[in-house]
Amino acid sequence: EGGVHAYELEWDEITLEWAEFRRDIIGVAPSIIKNAHTGLKEGSFLQKLHDNYDEMGLVSPPSVYDKSTIYVSPSPLRALSERCTWLSRSPNDDDYGKVLLRRGVPEEQILEWFTDPMVKLPKAAAVTVGSEAVAKGKSVKLSSIIEDKDTSQCTALLVGLYDTTLFGPSQEAGCHCTIS
Repeated sequence: EGGVHAYELEWDEITLEWAEFRRDIIGVAPSIIKNAHTGLKEGSFLQKLHDNYDEMGLVSPPSVYDKSTIYVSPSPLRALSERCTWLSRSPNDDDYGKVLLRRGVPEEQILEWFTDPMVKLPKAAAVTVGSEAVAKGKSVKLSSIIEDKDTSQCTALLVGLYDTTLFGPSQEAGCHCTIS
């Protein structure tokens, strides 16, 4: 029968990158969605689901555009936001939320980031969106710079953004945090 089932997964980012998980294991990634006419990633969960939908009790093959079939958070921050929303958690009740809080990012800032605001990139940040480099000091949607980033990369970017907000661009020294 119908219903929503959520799974919370954890893995070592050295073994499997966030982008690899979305693209290769699940079969969901911006490049696949933009090129949906070329087909799903061979061997991915969605490709197997598409090919065997009737055996799995679906009335039609799933579409890469249909997030009701399977959805994978595009970033660690988005996953945190979704867990806080769907599971009625606060960042302080979540492992990744605790990481950001330990790095000095206050809960109010984390909650503001859940709204996907425009942010000004730190001058020390080298960021790409898709395959394009983003100019340092440019304002962009937060989600665009953290999508498909591993937890350590996402954390470093977020702490750097908060440091820039806290100290201002003229005093910015970059983040000298140890990510563990």
